[in-house]
Amino acid sequence: MVDSIKKETTANFNKYVKNNLINVDLESMNKVLNYLFPELKSSNFSIDELTQNNRIGSSHHFYKYFSFSLESNDVSVTLLDNLINCNDENEISKMLTKSKNYDYNHFLLRQLCLSKHNIPFENIETFIKSLIKNGEIIHLYRDDFKYIYYILNDLFTRINNHDKTFEILMNSDFENSFFTILELVYSVFYKYNNEFSKLEKDLEIDSKQKNELKKDIIISSKQMNKLKNDLEISSNQLVKIEEDMIITFKQMSELEKIMINTIKQYCENGNLLNHPRLKTILSYWKNFESTDVVKKYLDENVNEDMEVLNFISKFHKNKPYSSSWGELIKVESEFDFKELEKWKDLETLIKQIKDIYKNEDYSDDIKDFCKLIIKKYDEYWEFNKHFL
Repeated sequence: MVDSIKKETTANFNKYVKNNLINVDLESMNKVLNYLFPELKSSNFSIDELTQNNRIGSSHHFYKYFSFSLESNDVSVTLLDNLINCNDENEISKMLTKSKNYDYNHFLLRQLCLSKHNIPFENIETFIKSLIKNGEIIHLYRDDFKYIYYILNDLFTRINNHDKTFEILMNSDFENSFFTILELVYSVFYKYNNEFSKLEKDLEIDSKQKNELKKDIIISSKQMNKLKNDLEISSNQLVKIEEDMIITFKQMSELEKIMINTIKQYCENGNLLNHPRLKTILSYWKNFESTDVVKKYLDENVNEDMEVLNFISKFHKNKPYSSSWGELIKVESEFDFKELEKWKDLETLIKQIKDIYKNEDYSDDIKDFCKLIIKKYDEYWEFNKHFL
């Protein structure tokens, strides 16, 4: 279907040229156009590569070639080049945090992610430190944080030194860079889980132990340690697993303990429920410890009207939708009710939200937010009622 449309479009273009342009070498023109817009010739090309190299064939860059100035949310090629080649932590920080425009930062991080392999090796450590330091300061749509993780993971992989990576992470500011480090530690934790699960399938262990392992897809590092011993995983096997990790199993276990302690400190000082990444933190905390530990904390601390509203707000996001070319098409308001239901009974929450909405003592802003929650919940229920 796509190929037939391309053939028809090309035929129409050739007909137009023949009828309207005199003395044009059609073959030469087609060669030029096929180079500039490879999609005309074949679908076997990388859209990201066109965008990354600022090619006119990328719809993200096409209109820039015919503009006198950049739009407010466009990232200049010069700034991106300066950022990639900078080896000054403060300058990198300034470039990463200079804008409060979410759309601009969406494109900046996406472009940086596509170009991360161009960061010179000698600049990697400086870049990592700056990105960890500023990861939670940059004004980002919630889903855009993935770009920070992709970049950091790639840079640590290029360092290819467990001890150096561990040193950088241990010397980071855990209090102000907590979520950025947590994301990295959990990604390693998850990879170790996968590798140990593969070994568990390959080795002979009794059925009772297999059933115990299958209770949770994700197991804690303490459980992994036990599994490692039970399966009699050799040092050589562990070294082989660690080759593809940015830190060793032992280093990961040490960092996991720090993450759990930091989460508990956040709980004690009342900051956890106000953390913008609360939804993800709860999921990681559950896997580091247990569902019961997390639920107990929430049952004790999320009950009053404003506590409930604040809690639900952490499952709300303005989600950017991009075309296959990377263009920002729209931003939609969404609630992750499926994840929210893991922690609290949805019907009870919605009943409380409706009561808040009817209460004349609350401001219009609070009522508007309640109205949005109710509207989105009704849409969620309507869509999922056959599956719930």
